[in-house]
Amino acid sequence: MPVIEHVEDDPVPEIYGVPGLRRRPHELGLSLFRPGLTGEVVVTGMSVGEWEGTHAAEFCGPHAAVCPATSHPGEWTEAEENHARSMKARFGALALRHQHDDYILQSAMFRRIGLLNRLGSRSTTTWRKARHPGIVVELYQDEYNFDSHESFIREMTSPHMSPKLTCVDRRIWPDRNYRFIEFATPRSEGSIQVRLAPA
Repeated sequence: MPVIEHVEDDPVPEIYGVPGLRRRPHELGLSLFRPGLTGEVVVTGMSVGEWEGTHAAEFCGPHAAVCPATSHPGEWTEAEENHARSMKARFGALALRHQHDDYILQSAMFRRIGLLNRLGSRSTTTWRKARHPGIVVELYQDEYNFDSHESFIREMTSPHMSPKLTCVDRRIWPDRNYRFIEFATPRSEGSIQVRLAPA
C-alpha cells in the first residue's frame, strides 16, 4: 500500500509502496484496486482489518507515516499525483514504458505466486531490474537441487496461465552458486528472472 512519509528536512514527501493502490472489502476477502481503473486483485482468506494490521506493522518507524488508503480511500492524494508527475519528469517516457512492462510482468508473477511455494524456499526477495524492464525473484532454498526445477518451469509456462510465459534462458553461475531461470512474454519487453540459491 502507498505510505507517505514526511521528513523534516525535505519538503517533498517520500512515497513507499504503490501510488494509488487501495483496498476494500470483498465477499471473498479483500479487493486491491486503483481509483479510476476497473481491474482489481481479490485476496481470499484475509479481511481488510487483517491486511491493515499487517501493513501497519511494516511502518512503525520513527517518522509519522500516513497511509492514503485510509485517509483517501476513493481517490489519489495530491502527494501521489505529484509523485507520478515527478517520475515522468525525472525519468521520461522510457521509464514509464519500462514501468508499464513491469506491471505486466508483476501481474504474470502475481498470478503464479503459489508456484514459488513448491520450490521450498527459506526466504524470498524481489526487486525491479535497474536499467531494463523486468523483475527479479530471488529464492534461498534449504534443499538445493539443480535438477528439481523442470516441473516449476512447466507450471510457469502453462498455456492455462495468463499472460503466457515462455522460458527463454536457464543458466548456472558457478562463481555465485546460483541458477537462474528467465521467463518472457510477448506483451512486455522485459523478463522475469527467478534466481535460485542455496540458503
